[in-house]
Amino acid sequence: MIDRIRWMLVYDIGDDVVRDMVNNIDRKSEVLVHVGLPIDNWTEAIARVPAEAPHVALIDMGLPRLKRGLGTRGEGVACAETIHRLSPTTMIVMISVDPLTPETSAECALVKRLEAIGVLGYLYGMEMTYGRYAEYIASAARRLPVFSSRDQLDKWRDCLAARDHVCFADGPGHMTEREHQAMVLMARDSLQYREIGEMMGGLSADTIQGYVSKAGTKVGAWPGRPEFARWAFEHCPDCALPGEK
Repeated sequence: MIDRIRWMLVYDIGDDVVRDMVNNIDRKSEVLVHVGLPIDNWTEAIARVPAEAPHVALIDMGLPRLKRGLGTRGEGVACAETIHRLSPTTMIVMISVDPLTPETSAECALVKRLEAIGVLGYLYGMEMTYGRYAEYIASAARRLPVFSSRDQLDKWRDCLAARDHVCFADGPGHMTEREHQAMVLMARDSLQYREIGEMMGGLSADTIQGYVSKAGTKVGAWPGRPEFARWAFEHCPDCALPGEK
């Protein structure tokens, strides 16, 4: 039995709102204690959460990579996967200002990735109160599933039952292996050109930009990185690299 439940909030909804949220949640339970200051970006989260090893982490589905940045739902998932790998004893629950949308294949691919690492549930902010957050954090510490409503649970299950996504970028006559690798790392893991280059053997950001430009042209999703990133996220959110599947 845990005497004190250590938890962390990783949520990008504004500093004042997050501080009030933490304080009010902790006041609703005598056993909850938030570890340190709340976190609002991917980079800080993957450093601090494993170091603190809280019992429970609430992670924003749309977490940005950098402070004051613009996040995507894929970045929150990638953050959860990294934290799970670095701190496997931390129970993870996803939170968001948006409900789940199982009618999109990209969303379902993300839910399947979260299910694969044992994420315990999904809390839609509009359905929550401070008291319910406190209750669900305590439940998550006991490894119990937590969803803000039956509707969100049903949508999660709908995503798990959905047909597996097909990567439209694969196949002869489409992208080269390196173009595809750059596209996957950008779309699935939300990496920047410099970071992708480092993962691909020390290639320059300009070289990676060239791969992305060629890939985008081949699938008609160019002229800019934002347009291609949007196409890649919609069509290849769960694509694997060689050796991963």
